[in-house]
Amino acid sequence: MIETCILKCTACNIVYSVPSNDPDINLLDKNIRCPLYPCTGAITKLAETTIPVKAIPVKAVELYQAYVLGFPDQHTYSLTDILNFINGKRISRVELDQGLIETRPIIRSITIEIDDNRTKTIHLASSTAGVIILKITEDALCL
Repeated sequence: MIETCILKCTACNIVYSVPSNDPDINLLDKNIRCPLYPCTGAITKLAETTIPVKAIPVKAVELYQAYVLGFPDQHTYSLTDILNFINGKRISRVELDQGLIETRPIIRSITIEIDDNRTKTIHLASSTAGVIILKITEDALCL
């Protein structure tokens, strides 16, 4: 039987399971944050080794990278997917930072209303070719 590392967010209580023999398990010794936007709780290892029913199985590197890059299914969109996703939708929130020039703010993310109960956030980053979509997250409320 494979030993399992159980990890839990201190804020929203989501639980992840990673096989203890994962080659990248050492990444989880670092201070990592919950990948569920907008939660920023800390992900901590639990002493238990029994996998809770609600645990989400992930690879160590996926969980480590997810806070910034998102999980693989959060950054695999085509041009058509993005256009269909954005066109005709209402923007409910824009996250801005002050740029180096006062009149040039930086857009970090744009939140789109999908329906009455759901929103998705498009997280943006810069590249040499222009703005890129870093990831798209389904917004989760911390419990």
